[in-house]
Amino acid sequence: MSQDNQSWKKAKRRINHKDLFWQSGDPLTESDIALLQTVKQYYIEHGYSPSKADIPNQEALKQRFRLWKDVLEACGLPSLNDKSQVMLRTEAAEKKKKEEMNQ
Repeated sequence: MSQDNQSWKKAKRRINHKDLFWQSGDPLTESDIALLQTVKQYYIEHGYSPSKADIPNQEALKQRFRLWKDVLEACGLPSLNDKSQVMLRTEAAEKKKKEEMNQ
C-alpha cells in the first residue's frame, strides 16, 4: 500500500471518529439528553458525580461520548478527580461499608 493511500485512510478514520462522538462544545441532541438523564439523576440522588460503574447504560454512553469525562462534561457535572468529588465518594463508600457491617 502506498504512503499516500495509508495517510488518506488515517485521515478518513480521524474524520469519521470525530463525527461519531460528541465533543466539548457540540450541542446536545434530544437523544443525548435522554442518554444523560441516568447520569444526572444519579448526581441528584447521591450528591456526587457517578463513575462508569454506577451507571447501568454506560455502554450506550460510551458509544456516543467515548470518554467518561466527556459524559460528565456534557451533563455539566464535576470531574471525578475534583477534590470535592473524591471526598464525597469516599464518605459515601465509608458510610456504605459501616451500614453493611451493622447488618
